[in-house]
Amino acid sequence: MRDRHRTTAFYMEMILLVAVLTGVVLVLADVFTTAKEQSSQAKTLTTAVRLAENAAEIVAGTSDRGEMVDLLGGDSAACHLEMQKMVARYNSSMEPDPDGGYTMVITWTEREGLLSYDISVAWQDGEPVYSLKTAVFSGQGGG
Repeated sequence: MRDRHRTTAFYMEMILLVAVLTGVVLVLADVFTTAKEQSSQAKTLTTAVRLAENAAEIVAGTSDRGEMVDLLGGDSAACHLEMQKMVARYNSSMEPDPDGGYTMVITWTEREGLLSYDISVAWQDGEPVYSLKTAVFSGQGGG
């Protein structure tokens, strides 16, 4: 009888240990899944910030819109100039790519010689992931 009690206690402990181990595995799986998602979001944000900062340096370095287009994406279909807007597309490696997942839009206004630029970067044509405002004094009185 005593051996039967020990065997039953042993099986109960094993069942309890398996249940605890299963719970730990499930919690860790959830933690790692969340960490992977956050890592992906962080990579997207970091790339968007770097693209916007690069664009801010380009617009601060030249006032020629054609040169800006060349520096942002060359003569490829990845970057083009519209009326008051430049649109450039980039891939995950931050290279100009007409089919890239990142879309950068640069708009500007000029007032009394001050060019104000709004730079926004969106991921997969969604809402902007990052936006940046900068201004450059051109010294030429405008409207």
